[in-house]
Amino acid sequence: MDLMQLDENFNADSNPSPGSDQRGLPGKFQLSAKLRDKMEKLANRRIDTSSIEFPEDVSELHGGHATVSRAFLTPSLENAGEMSGSGVQTPPRRKVVAVKKLKITAEKDIEQVLGLTLREAGFLALISHPQIVDLEGFVEDVSNGIIWLVFPWEDNGSLRDFVASKDWEIPERLALIYDVATGLEYLHSQEPPICHGDLKSVNVLVNSNYRALITDFGSARRLTETDLGRQVKPARDEQQAAPLLQAMFCASNNTITLTGNEYTLRWAAPELLKDEPSSLKVDIWALGWISYEVMTNSIPFQDVHKEAIVIKRVIQGELPSITGDVRMALILRLCSLMSECWSIDPSKRPGAKDCVNLLQWMPRVVPNPTRTTNPMMSEARSPELLFRLGEMHKSQGDCSNALKFFSQALDIYTDIGDSNGRAAALYQLAETYRHQGNVEEAIKLFSDTLQIYTDIGDSLGRAHTLSSLALAYLSIPEPSQALPLFSDALEIHTHIGNIGGKAASVFGLGEVHRFRYEYDQAIPRYSDALQLFTDIGARQGEASALWGLAEMHRGQEEYSRAFTFYNDALRIYTDIGDIQGRAYALNGLAEVDSKQGHHNDAIEKFEQAVKIWEQIGNTRTAAQALERVAGLRSTLENAA
Repeated sequence: MDLMQLDENFNADSNPSPGSDQRGLPGKFQLSAKLRDKMEKLANRRIDTSSIEFPEDVSELHGGHATVSRAFLTPSLENAGEMSGSGVQTPPRRKVVAVKKLKITAEKDIEQVLGLTLREAGFLALISHPQIVDLEGFVEDVSNGIIWLVFPWEDNGSLRDFVASKDWEIPERLALIYDVATGLEYLHSQEPPICHGDLKSVNVLVNSNYRALITDFGSARRLTETDLGRQVKPARDEQQAAPLLQAMFCASNNTITLTGNEYTLRWAAPELLKDEPSSLKVDIWALGWISYEVMTNSIPFQDVHKEAIVIKRVIQGELPSITGDVRMALILRLCSLMSECWSIDPSKRPGAKDCVNLLQWMPRVVPNPTRTTNPMMSEARSPELLFRLGEMHKSQGDCSNALKFFSQALDIYTDIGDSNGRAAALYQLAETYRHQGNVEEAIKLFSDTLQIYTDIGDSLGRAHTLSSLALAYLSIPEPSQALPLFSDALEIHTHIGNIGGKAASVFGLGEVHRFRYEYDQAIPRYSDALQLFTDIGARQGEASALWGLAEMHRGQEEYSRAFTFYNDALRIYTDIGDIQGRAYALNGLAEVDSKQGHHNDAIEKFEQAVKIWEQIGNTRTAAQALERVAGLRSTLENAA
């Protein structure tokens, strides 16, 4: 499997030339002063042709502008030799590398090809990140038609090939998407920022540790101040234009639709099709498509072979539907992020950092190629993968499957004596029971978890458990028992600098004040929690804080403000697929409708909430809502 994918389509030559594609060029090429300067700056990355050895039977992969060959690199003695015990330098070890041989069709092309090669090498020589491909160096011998870039060889090939090689679980696919996003965040955070410009699954590799690496920087460029200014807001003529296309994700029917009057093509962002310069937002558009490719094993508009038809489909709003894709339906948070990445207005797309912040809350685990798909075999799923699958189902409100996967993970962690894993699985089991309204079982499991974390000295785990145990006590309700637990958790999180944990503890203190009807003290707590959750991209926490604020304003009979906060919370819960949060937001909106005399609207919302609570097994809360429905129906009958 190849390291570099140079074109979307390539052909393998069964009888390749082991060296350069060129046989030497006539005439004597003179390097320009600019090229000589670039070569001098990269002198420490220069590799002699004698250090590269091509196996006789190696296949080459041919693209439009270059050919990639698997080869062996023998480092120079001064750079790679090791000293033996007797003080004698041992021969350097050969490395397996990928040699990207740029094509030169005529002498007049040398200046351009060498310039572009040195430009790409210059980019890679100055950056370093675990999710960016390394550069071994470059080879230049223009008299023999040789202009090569040398990279480490990655046996797992491109991201597109890798995801198609096995039936990977959703958390494994999310890990690869997260890797691409973190690499992109690194590029966009440089000074000045680097725009990759050609991001797609064939330009991402998977290394031997099954982590994704961004490669192929031939289209990359550093953005100027003019470029950055253009990204802040649309050009004036665009602001005057007719309404733009907008990608919209609808969680209720699991579809993404595109509306408006603009167009796009395959991976390219719409602005590129209008001959506008690349920007950071172009990479974000492409990240949305990489997410789609990784989750579905399909390229954009895979069934379309003519560009004109692609344009026509997009003009008609025919973005890929996720209705029939099981994986996409199980991770609605990613669907919501993808729709944001596909905003036709570049200024409305999230930044790379925003994408990382959102992805980090999604359940992910590094792919495990030794895993089998046979559930009867021990290699079928690791405890970590089972744990992440439990998290995924729990976030979707599928408590039955969540309990199943967490229990399986707990059994394995217990068998192998992994205390950290055992505590984490117990914690999630307790959280799931709490969501179902089984508070007694939740408190028991939280207490067991707390004891394990205390025994192994895990302050962070202990703090998280204290907060969740406190929330369980509030469900009884026992605010007097919850208050010291939240306070202890806040102290630990503040001490170790855990912003997410601090936000959860502050939210919990707001909950204590809410149960005590101390509205003036609860509102500042919820507001502080909202800001903290928003800062770190924790959308579920953000929605919960909005819900808390809505509860306080409803309690103070400020129904207009309460309605706004409930509605904002409902939107986020819907976007991320949190059906339990959606139920609580609907319940709050129903209460507001009831207070304002909109009884039929209130009944409809209460019944929607009841349906969700019954689905996740929270029968107690469902019964309470049904009582409210019965009361409202009685009111309507009496009024009639």
